[in-house]
Amino acid sequence: MSVVTKDTIQPSSGQALTIKDEGGTASITVATNGEATFAENLIVGTAGKGISFVNQTATAVSGSSATAEILDHYEEGTWTPTQKAESGFEGTSITYSGTYTRIGNTVFINAKITGTGLELDGTNKYLVLEGIPFLAVGQSGAGSFSSPNSNSTTGVARVPVSPSNELVLLCSKTDSTTAEFNVQATYYV
Repeated sequence: MSVVTKDTIQPSSGQALTIKDEGGTASITVATNGEATFAENLIVGTAGKGISFVNQTATAVSGSSATAEILDHYEEGTWTPTQKAESGFEGTSITYSGTYTRIGNTVFINAKITGTGLELDGTNKYLVLEGIPFLAVGQSGAGSFSSPNSNSTTGVARVPVSPSNELVLLCSKTDSTTAEFNVQATYYV
């Protein structure tokens, strides 16, 4: 049996604290070691707030120091790249799709370009895609692209220096057409 006072909720010695919903089902349980278990999602109620890691052991590497210890953003989703510009990109029946994961200020994006006879041919050829899910800030991002259908189609992907909502694919090598390009990149917001 728990003892409830004005300022505290305190379980009997050696027992976990359990907070129940209206139906009597445990919603939050705090074990005797202090670990909390939530029956549902933990929802941060104020924008810009998050999970604090302030009590963790910070880096001890010489010349390094922590600048933030609050995880204040996590998101997964889809995005649809749109072609802005191209030089040397060919193909028909082209479709674009993408997914992303954002953790804090870091965004990981994936994109797939499918079609018939896709080719980004030769040195310094490029394809610019717009619509990355968050505006890049402060510095450029980087990644790569390749084709599972052709060992000879490769390149680099980059997000230009801010502000940018673009992903630039630069071809480094190709000598055949393909049906699919897969793109991966990481950038900061």
